[in-house]
Amino acid sequence: MTDTARQTLLRRIQALLAKSAGTDSQHEADAFAEKARALMEQHQIEQHELGQDADPLGDDFCFLRYDAHCYIHLAQHASLYFGCHPVFRFGVDRTGKKPRRRRGFQLFGRESARTTAQVMIEYWTSECMRRGRRLHREQPETYTSESTGVRMVMEAMAIRLMRATAVAPARPGRPGLPVPQSEAETHARSQMQLHDMKTRGHGFTQRAADEAAGISLALQAEGRTANSRRIA
Repeated sequence: MTDTARQTLLRRIQALLAKSAGTDSQHEADAFAEKARALMEQHQIEQHELGQDADPLGDDFCFLRYDAHCYIHLAQHASLYFGCHPVFRFGVDRTGKKPRRRRGFQLFGRESARTTAQVMIEYWTSECMRRGRRLHREQPETYTSESTGVRMVMEAMAIRLMRATAVAPARPGRPGLPVPQSEAETHARSQMQLHDMKTRGHGFTQRAADEAAGISLALQAEGRTANSRRIA
């Protein structure tokens, strides 16, 4: 698709969304919104391409699922892969009976990118754990514990994402990287004083790398893309 044709398509989708928001009929609103959604899926249009107001810059705080270097490494490069800027720090978890201090990361970027990154971090973590445990079951002499297998697959997945981010074309809207990294990082630095986080890498086997290579970089669940799901 040429740039001119894409711009025409973007204007068409924007017009459909404007009609959806401007009508008093719920039936018409749903019909216009569904048509816009179908065009976006058909032509792989990201929400941020429709304009900054539709996909604002912001930040979310996410608690670490595991306080381990391999998980931090994975979360860091998954965030960068989707054009977000992660800032690792401590936060107060108030979900239990008593507030407690937990490690996490502030995720800066476009709303659609933050949502997708959080969903995919959860998915990739689960896949790395499943495959790492299988390595331990199949080759206990090499992967002496489940945690060893999981760590190696997570590290291999983090390196895979880092390389994918580095070689991808540097332009907004490309699959896997919805916004330029500099935009998310600039927004992060305008919101808080940043201290760059250096993660410590670990080695991994070729088998662990093969397992990481077999993990999908996209998530399709219940007929919806990752962008339509949210992790609180």
